[in-house]
Amino acid sequence: MKSSEKFKLCPSCDGKAPLEVVICPYCAQSFNDPTIKFKNSLSQSYNPPYSAERTHNAPSEPSVKTEAAKEAVTTEKSLFLPIALTTIGSNLVILSALLLILSHEGKVELSWNSSYWMLYALLGLPLVFVGYKLIKKEN
Repeated sequence: MKSSEKFKLCPSCDGKAPLEVVICPYCAQSFNDPTIKFKNSLSQSYNPPYSAERTHNAPSEPSVKTEAAKEAVTTEKSLFLPIALTTIGSNLVILSALLLILSHEGKVELSWNSSYWMLYALLGLPLVFVGYKLIKKEN
């Protein structure tokens, strides 16, 4: 929805509803009552401090999904790969640094061959870079 669109407020839940609806999409209150029209004309420019949720679905109306909820689902799905790449890359870089620093004569106490530290660093740094760039692109 565009921010320039006009809304009317529901008198029972203070939810924003488009001007053309007859029933509030949040609480199913009818806007046809004459006292409601007077109240809405006084408070059309008022923005409620919260977004009211529908307490029940009317049987004839499908459930309403806002654009913000759709965007949140899309964002959650699209951040999985960048976060996974960044995590794997960071772990490999830390492992390579530990192998370089804590090794003694090419060995670490846990008997991990530290001669491969450069390979881990070369694999980890690009993953961290690509993951970070993808996260920045999403934000």
